[in-house]
Amino acid sequence: YQVSKGKKNFFCNLSCAASYRNRNNPNNPPDPQYGNQYGRKYPNEVSWYATRCFKDQRFGLMEHSVRLSFANHLLEKLKEQKGRCAFTNISLSLRDVQGKVHEDNPFKIASVDRINNSLPYQEGNVQWTSVAMNFARNRTELEEFKECLQEFLAACATQNFTT
Repeated sequence: YQVSKGKKNFFCNLSCAASYRNRNNPNNPPDPQYGNQYGRKYPNEVSWYATRCFKDQRFGLMEHSVRLSFANHLLEKLKEQKGRCAFTNISLSLRDVQGKVHEDNPFKIASVDRINNSLPYQEGNVQWTSVAMNFARNRTELEEFKECLQEFLAACATQNFTT
């Protein structure tokens, strides 16, 4: 905390004093990553998902220069899919910035899926799916997974589920 006595400021410790000095230093401009229309690094809707994609270690970390454009691409893709799963067309619930979601059903929780699993998360290689469909697909190729889904749906149509 800070106490003002005349023109001098007194702080509870050196850490608080340093934070105050750094925040008000004209030679220390704000981080350019935050100088976008969102006022934060990434759009709120996809912030948690974008950060998870950036940290994917399988193909190396995503370069800082493409992170904001990728986060914007995720948001555009979500709007293009109208907030629905690419496989089931069920409306998806997004996680908040901390990763919390107000939904228990994994078929309704959003997840970012790679279209081609041999490529990293990048523009043109992602789609929005539900957590359940992403886990079900795992490393299966997209066309093979769609065929399996159609077989599954055909089998479900012939079953009598009344118990």
